[in-house]
Amino acid sequence: MKIIARTARVRRLALMLGLVAATVGIGLVAATPANAAVGTELGHVSLSPATGPLTTTPNWSADTNCAAPNNVSAFLAAYTLSGTFITAISANILGAPIAPFGGPLQADLQTIINLGIGLSNNASYEIDVECVDAGNVNHPQQFTYLTLGAVGGAYTQTNTPPSSGTPTTTGLVVSPATAAPGAPVTLTATVTPSTAAGTVQFLDGATAIGSPVAVSGGTAATTVSTLSCGSHSITAKFVPTDPNAFGGSTSTGQPVTISGAACALQGTETINVAIPSTGAFTFTVSTTPVSLGTATANGSNLEAKGSLSPATVSDTRNTVPGWHVSGQVGDFSDGTHTIDGNSLGWTPAITTPNAANDVVAGPAVAPGSNPGLKQGSGLASAAASKGSGTTVLGGGLDLVVPSTQNAGSYSATLTLTAIDTAA
Repeated sequence: MKIIARTARVRRLALMLGLVAATVGIGLVAATPANAAVGTELGHVSLSPATGPLTTTPNWSADTNCAAPNNVSAFLAAYTLSGTFITAISANILGAPIAPFGGPLQADLQTIINLGIGLSNNASYEIDVECVDAGNVNHPQQFTYLTLGAVGGAYTQTNTPPSSGTPTTTGLVVSPATAAPGAPVTLTATVTPSTAAGTVQFLDGATAIGSPVAVSGGTAATTVSTLSCGSHSITAKFVPTDPNAFGGSTSTGQPVTISGAACALQGTETINVAIPSTGAFTFTVSTTPVSLGTATANGSNLEAKGSLSPATVSDTRNTVPGWHVSGQVGDFSDGTHTIDGNSLGWTPAITTPNAANDVVAGPAVAPGSNPGLKQGSGLASAAASKGSGTTVLGGGLDLVVPSTQNAGSYSATLTLTAIDTAA
């Protein structure tokens, strides 16, 4: 979930409403690392998919909120299993993250490993959400575990601490290294120490070759005759029966080439498909100030009216999760006197609808309501599968104060917040 907030200044008696757009940068917080509370389960982080090739860029999501005061921003970080901070592995999420929240990693896992920033193959790590306070200090909130396989191997996410058992190594011999189509190729894995119990899964790249083979006396073997023409990289992945007794391991890739006269009889077809970009969700607010003018008498009160400057939502995402925009105003002040923010009311409107015209304006809030705009109210929303394209939001503003209110030029801050999901 991405939360985009925009602030505005509201003035009365030259009552101005200036909605100021600001650019929200996505980046990592340069925060002070804190050691993780290993073994303290405050919630979990989930990767999707939970396992896959190291060339995958998984999405992550957190199942608990970043609680105040540690909710200025959040990001994902890697720790050693003993709780030492290594590095951030995701972009920063700004603005009081509320579960569920998350996003993609900065890059695929193999690329992150190759950067040489502390992560390596054949190792396990604790992965924490860092909830950041106003002092830019990290507070680990929830965690999972991530085991990274050898180059060309796979990663696995689990909420169970990785094995602390005896480390193993797995070697692989492929014979012959060159074979004709349909000819048998023998794959022999050797697991050290030989007392390690478990199975070996042979892999052609990321594709499993048959079912796992039980290890006996440190050895597991199988024969494959279905490799296609061309070059292959075969690996053997050892999975221990008891992870607390022995650790898992994966061999380096061994080359196999399938060639011969029969391959010349084979042909290939190229299949093309265009996948559109994932699109983006943006929220901008006009910098043009809006004057509510000078308040005039209305019975025993003073009243000033005006309109919101345009607030534009653009949603070009393929996933179409919906969105909603809300507003909240603070108290007015002239430096000496104040006006309760609930004195300001609004009537939300869709100024320019999107092509499907499926965005719904929020409810009207009358001046003096409690709760009112000071507690926040919806400006507009789009349900899941709706709200695609560009929608311009607006609405009427109405400020009512007692005629006994001290004269002056008052101002307040109105914050418009866009959340990129209907959930």
